[in-house]
Amino acid sequence: MSVRIGLDLSAVPARPAGAGRYCVELARQLDANPEVDLTAITRRNDQERWRQLISSSTLLSVVPDSRPMRLAYEQLRLGSRVDRLHLDVYHGPHYSLPARLRAPMVATIHDLTFFDHPEVHERSKVLYFKGAIKHAAHHAAGVICDSERTARRLDELFNVRGDVTVAELGIDHDRFQPREDHQHDAEILAPLGVALDRPFVACVGTLEPRKGLTTLLDAFEALARKHETLELVMAGQRGWNLSEFDARLQQSPARSRIRILGYVDDAVVPALYRQACVVAYPSIDEGFGLPVVEALACGAIVVTTQDSVMADLAGDAAIYVAPLDAGDLSHAIEGVMSLEGAARAQISDRAHHHAQRYTWARCADATLEAYAKAMAAKGEGSARH
Repeated sequence: MSVRIGLDLSAVPARPAGAGRYCVELARQLDANPEVDLTAITRRNDQERWRQLISSSTLLSVVPDSRPMRLAYEQLRLGSRVDRLHLDVYHGPHYSLPARLRAPMVATIHDLTFFDHPEVHERSKVLYFKGAIKHAAHHAAGVICDSERTARRLDELFNVRGDVTVAELGIDHDRFQPREDHQHDAEILAPLGVALDRPFVACVGTLEPRKGLTTLLDAFEALARKHETLELVMAGQRGWNLSEFDARLQQSPARSRIRILGYVDDAVVPALYRQACVVAYPSIDEGFGLPVVEALACGAIVVTTQDSVMADLAGDAAIYVAPLDAGDLSHAIEGVMSLEGAARAQISDRAHHHAQRYTWARCADATLEAYAKAMAAKGEGSARH
């Protein structure tokens, strides 16, 4: 008998990244599982996308499209609407849960930066997500965290009601892998103005303050003074509060050698990772840091932030620098640039092999374990009453 799961996909943007990518890939895994009867809760005008992505699942396309109306609907109407489905488990994969829902609820808490680094988020989001995380910790039958680090921090902040399960995110290893055919990547990157005859540092991810963007600019400017052909290539959609970054970018003496690609097609990202001399990801804090694992899987040499979830996940397969330290970052990047032949190949091979453990199938298996524990907790509660 199939387990009846409700998965809320109403917050997934048209161009998913990070938590949005997690929702898409988890939905695909559950859709393909014959032991899961999945109902996907989506926005009203988002049916076509999900029909193509999860063709075996039921769609409940009832959520309003605008963000304020979506959040209001979740708390005022969604619980009663979902109750009619008689679910075994409801999963809110992006922190929040509906009010007045009788089915066992599981929430995914991606990170606790709204508590630990509120300055890197919009004030309205800090207020909302702090409340959503607190509610989930106190009311969910189960909580899923992307990493052990987040799970430990959640336990420090709250007396969590339900079981906490760590379900590390995965990557598509068919897409993110080394490739000997450099011409293939060259043809993908050329239309974007990225040529393989010039060395470049790549940075991939949503552009927002917590990514250490101005630190990266400072580090690159120091490198650009010594390496006349070096370029910086940044790919990712624009986030919030980029005024400082935009001003620094326009004033940068190395502006002509900095390429801002914006959101790019899926084929572009692995090509960037494979062809970059260094992949830099100097983020202050993350829930997981998918770009780091994706880059490692492609055999890229990654420089990222020490004492972070990225360091936990990458282990000895990456190089680490102090957060917000442009001098440390530029020194590390230059050290990687000096590597040649066997030394570079050895690090690249280690990176690729290390990343193999991160799969979406493994993430889905851990998620199903969280569902089972939530259902068992519900059964125990019913028995006591």
